[in-house]
Amino acid sequence: MSWLVVLLPALCLLSQSTATKWKTIHETTKDLWGGKNRHSIRYSHCVSVFEDQLVITHGYFYNTEVKGPQWLSDTWLMSLQTPYAMNQIHKGVTDTAAASTYSKKQTPPVPSGRYGSTSVGYKNQLWMFAGTDGGYSKHGNGGYDLGYDMDELYMFDIKSHSWEFVLPKGQRPAARYLHSAVVVGDSMVIFGGNDKASGDVWSFNFATRRWKLLSKVVPMNKGGPGSIFAHSAVATADDSGFLVFGGQYVDDNLIDDVWYFNIEKRKWRKMAVSGPMNSKPAPRFFQEMAAVPWHGHVHSESGNITKVGEQATVAVFTGGSTRSPLLLCTAETWLMIVNPHTRQQVWERLPDLPYGIYYHKVVVHDNFAYVTGGHLCSETKGDMPNYYLNHVLRLDLSPWLDDRTSSTQELHHKIELKHAA
Repeated sequence: MSWLVVLLPALCLLSQSTATKWKTIHETTKDLWGGKNRHSIRYSHCVSVFEDQLVITHGYFYNTEVKGPQWLSDTWLMSLQTPYAMNQIHKGVTDTAAASTYSKKQTPPVPSGRYGSTSVGYKNQLWMFAGTDGGYSKHGNGGYDLGYDMDELYMFDIKSHSWEFVLPKGQRPAARYLHSAVVVGDSMVIFGGNDKASGDVWSFNFATRRWKLLSKVVPMNKGGPGSIFAHSAVATADDSGFLVFGGQYVDDNLIDDVWYFNIEKRKWRKMAVSGPMNSKPAPRFFQEMAAVPWHGHVHSESGNITKVGEQATVAVFTGGSTRSPLLLCTAETWLMIVNPHTRQQVWERLPDLPYGIYYHKVVVHDNFAYVTGGHLCSETKGDMPNYYLNHVLRLDLSPWLDDRTSSTQELHHKIELKHAA
């Protein structure tokens, strides 16, 4: 049996959680290019965790020195051990070299600079799919043109520090960006994005190197989320599918729903906020979310305790914009607990980021959340040197993930969410 149990109110608070804040591991540099041991400022980049290291690659920033776009293709490695050293492990490909290759109707062996791509880590490989550069690698113009989205798939080998362009046989997804990608079992599963079929679901098997269409767009009146982009997603803890939160519909409306896609049944299911802790984040897009491998108790600052069963999924998400089209950055951080089989979800508010940002990246390793890069809004820039960032922030999640309970707790309410048959 799997369950999610909420207990409240607890008479004792976990005092260390109130003192826990985001810590700055690396501050944003004044130099756009960072330095010898720091990557440049960037947003909409790719980040994956491999053991105790982060791999950071690609992204974009507006270069104020030359007053033009800067599409990035370099790759960096950052240790998750003190002093969190960084070093460049691949220089990438120059814009000129990429444009020359594309002009010959060929694909560069190294992915050209782009943003809006997704990356997942599988064994010792980083897999990066799709993205866009507004046509820069095709025509070299400084502006951003629509219609130049990419459908390319690349694999970066962590041990050899080398890229491989992968061209799967058979059908494959359309070009897109601002989609999501997660690893479920031995496959990468993508959903949505900014393209004509932005509600479709595809899986890519790492062993066979083939794509499979799992679901076409399912509109809301047919029981699905419809076409969305700039959302965030995590694989479920039981590897049965993935969860999607937030994003934007094609009509510009922002989303605060949580959806679950069951891969075996190839069906969508909308989650429902339930239980005494029914507060939830406002609609938003460009937020980032990462799964937190945890089964035990989750403590809140108000003293509530949520008991997480083996079928429930825990995830942390940060930032984003709560307004469109004129962006309004938020610094909010939330912990989401969902049992996809019973549709129930619980939210816990965590300490805010130091400032509101969007299109950064968040990953979790050993119960620490790490945020890299991103973009500030005009209301949150303050005295920061640039709108784009190359900071690294860290939040210790352990005060909320603690199996210790007190015998003095007074349990006024109990909700047991059993696994649906």
